[in-house]
Amino acid sequence: MMTAKKFGILSVANISALLYAIFGLIAGLFIALLSALFSAVGEDFTPLTFGLGFFSIIVFPIAYGVIGFIGGVIGAALYNLIARWVGGIQVELE
Repeated sequence: MMTAKKFGILSVANISALLYAIFGLIAGLFIALLSALFSAVGEDFTPLTFGLGFFSIIVFPIAYGVIGFIGGVIGAALYNLIARWVGGIQVELE
């Protein structure tokens, strides 16, 4: 068994930011699809509804990525602090 005693804060933050940005892209695509569907089916087509859906494809990945980066920094820093007290997570590698 090996023990993970410390994580590189920036490496965790970068991975977390990328994962969250991917989730944000998926959420943005879903919102854009729903927005396009509702604007096409609805009686009062407004470019604003369609535009907000398209806007979500750009904004969601950026916002989720920033939140993921900040969460990764906080999470890795807290893990490193707590791992000093309790010894870290034991991992079996092969």
